[in-house]
Amino acid sequence: MTIASISGIKNESDVIESFVRHNAKFIDDFYFIDDSADKTPAILAQLAGEGFRIFTIKFDTRDYQHSKIMTNATRHINQERKYDWIFYLDADEILYYPTKEQFLQTLAANQQHQVGVLHHYEMAANQTPYFNSLNPLKDCFNVRTLQSQTNKIFIRGDMFDKVMIGPGQHDVLALDGKRCDYFESGMQLAHFPVRSASQYVTRTIIIYTSLLAKLNKIPGEGNHAIRQYEWLKQNDFVASDAKVTEWGLQFGLDDNTRHQCKLTADRPVLLDDIVCKYHELARRNDTLLLGLELERVAGLLSDFRHKTHQSVEQLKSLF
Repeated sequence: MTIASISGIKNESDVIESFVRHNAKFIDDFYFIDDSADKTPAILAQLAGEGFRIFTIKFDTRDYQHSKIMTNATRHINQERKYDWIFYLDADEILYYPTKEQFLQTLAANQQHQVGVLHHYEMAANQTPYFNSLNPLKDCFNVRTLQSQTNKIFIRGDMFDKVMIGPGQHDVLALDGKRCDYFESGMQLAHFPVRSASQYVTRTIIIYTSLLAKLNKIPGEGNHAIRQYEWLKQNDFVASDAKVTEWGLQFGLDDNTRHQCKLTADRPVLLDDIVCKYHELARRNDTLLLGLELERVAGLLSDFRHKTHQSVEQLKSLF
C-alpha cells in the first residue's frame, strides 16, 4: 500500500523537519506547495538528501484559492504515481496512531470507502524552550483538556479525478453531484498550531495581511486569524511564554469554551523519538519575513489597482 500527503506550506522552518520525520512513519511520498520566504525549502532539500521522498509542486499562490490549488495538486501527483490513499496535512499536523502496521490495517479494512475522516488532537506548549529540544513536538507540548471540533479528510487514491477538495481539507465534493462514502477512521492528527512567540506573532500578522489583500475571499474565511490578530493587538504584539501556552489552549475553541481549556500532564506519547538536525536553518529572521510579506501584499494591491484602472479606461472608450 502506497500513501502520499499533500501540504500547502508557508514559512514553516521551525516545524517542517519534525513534520517530515514524524509523518514518515506513515507517509511514503510528501508533496509540498511551498510559498516560503524562510529556510523551509533548504530544510526540505536537506531531508530529501537523507532519502525522504519529497517533491515540490509549483503553482501560482499569489491569491491563494485553497480548494482549487489542492484539487489541482491531487490531479498532478497522480500523473507521477498511483496512490492507495492521499492525505492532506498542514505543517503543524502529525498523524497520531500507535504503529504503521495498525495504520495500514485500518486503511485496508476500509478500502471500500472513498473518503476517510480524522480529527485534531490538540496540543499546547508546556513552556519548555522550543529550540532547546531536538524533538520539540514531543518534549515541549502537552495534551489539552478540551479538543476542537475540527475534522480533516483523506481520499482513496482512485478518487483523484472524481472530487474537488474543499477549503481547509475538511470536506470533498464529488464531481458527479453524489455524496461521497465517508468513514470515521479513528485516527487523530496531533495538532501544534502555537509553538513559540516568534512563530505565532509572525504567522498571525502574515495571515491577516494576506487576507486583507485577497480578492476572492469567501464569507467567513480567515475568521480565526482575525480573532487571533485582535488578541495580539490587545497585548501590543508581545507574547510571553505564558501567552503562548494560553493561546495554544484557546486555539480552535469559541468564546464560550476557550477559557475553560487547561493543560493536562499528558505528553504526545505516540510520537516517535527523533532528532532534528537543522535547528540553525529553522531559526527565522522574523523582521525579514514580515518585510517580504508586506512587499508581497503591496504588490498584489498595486496590481489590482492598475488592472482596475485599465478596465475602467477600456469601458470609457466604449462610450
